[in-house]
Amino acid sequence: MKLSRYARRLTGFISGDLAGSPQSAFESIERLAIVQVRGAAAKDDRETRAIVKGSKYQIHLSPWATADLEGASGSAEDPKFSFGPLGAPTDLLVVRHHAQGILPNAFTAAWLGTLLAEKEIRTALVARVGSGPNGGSAVANAVTKWLPEGAVCGAGPRWIRLTTTPDLAHHVQNLPTAYPLLHRSYEGFRDICRRQGSDQEAPQSFMYSMLGATRNSLVLERIAARLGWGANPAIADVGGGYGFLGLELAAKGWNVAVIDVDRAKTELLGPWLTQRSPRPLPINFFTRSMDELSDAGVPGGSPPQAITFFQSLRLGNRDRAAETLRACWARLAPGGVLLIHELVHEMPGVTFAEGSLFYRDELLGLVNEVAEVPSYVSKWDGEPMRKFIPDVSVILARKPQSG
Repeated sequence: MKLSRYARRLTGFISGDLAGSPQSAFESIERLAIVQVRGAAAKDDRETRAIVKGSKYQIHLSPWATADLEGASGSAEDPKFSFGPLGAPTDLLVVRHHAQGILPNAFTAAWLGTLLAEKEIRTALVARVGSGPNGGSAVANAVTKWLPEGAVCGAGPRWIRLTTTPDLAHHVQNLPTAYPLLHRSYEGFRDICRRQGSDQEAPQSFMYSMLGATRNSLVLERIAARLGWGANPAIADVGGGYGFLGLELAAKGWNVAVIDVDRAKTELLGPWLTQRSPRPLPINFFTRSMDELSDAGVPGGSPPQAITFFQSLRLGNRDRAAETLRACWARLAPGGVLLIHELVHEMPGVTFAEGSLFYRDELLGLVNEVAEVPSYVSKWDGEPMRKFIPDVSVILARKPQSG
């Protein structure tokens, strides 16, 4: 395969810096991990695979993995989960710009730092090209901000290189993110699920909860900054399940109420995860159905700045959805927001849970009826959107500051 100039430049850097000389290119890179890229960047991913064709063993990573979470393999067609253990010591991890699910936050820095500190990887290259709120430049800047100075060094204008330091494990444990405790928790999580008879769901539940934690927390952080909520806002996450998002926000100092109807999540798994934190977290779990929200109100302490439904509103009684949202709207603090992200019938390719999905106009009309005229932000970066796009848009309704 003929490589692009960009690919040849990366080849030269890795050859010279990691393998000793161009003549011995990749001699020391026996095992390599690549975070797969998305969409239009697929061509770059093919180039990356060509660049590292000298490595003897390669793992391909994605946050939407299908390979065994506990295994050590992951092909381009059947990738391994990005944020789980790699399964064996790996010489090099390459994070390209456009890498799937890799966002500019403490979660990403802790992921990379944990892999280094636990000697799952020897070194990492993170691209620092690509503009936009979540582009490669933003990711590299976030990693540089959150990891200790000695762990990060420049590698030319387009890359940063990460290596371990003596204090890296301690530093990562103290970052404002739940990633380190989640990284260590999968086996126990699986075993508890097995005892509850739901072990077949454990890998997928763990993976999608991890992705939701990094993505949705970043959206909420950006909304909080834009609206001036301060350092310790309160949130009620309705249908919050195991509490991965809640734990991520609590690690940042948010006061969190996780609400779910499933007792195994709110009374067993969620508290078990919370207890594994090295420091106390301001998070509480409540077992309550959406009908009970209508009847008894939204639990928690002071009125929250945000009440969220991430793919959960459709799970309640459709006939009482307006009552549920009305109760949430009444509970919000002045200036607070109701955030709803739901798949809708109009999204192409959606075939699961069709009987419970809302129609676009039905959902938007419901929010308009019980709250305010909705606006929209992107589920990826929290930036305002002019129109509703199925799956991409998060619906936002903001309560007036007074009145």
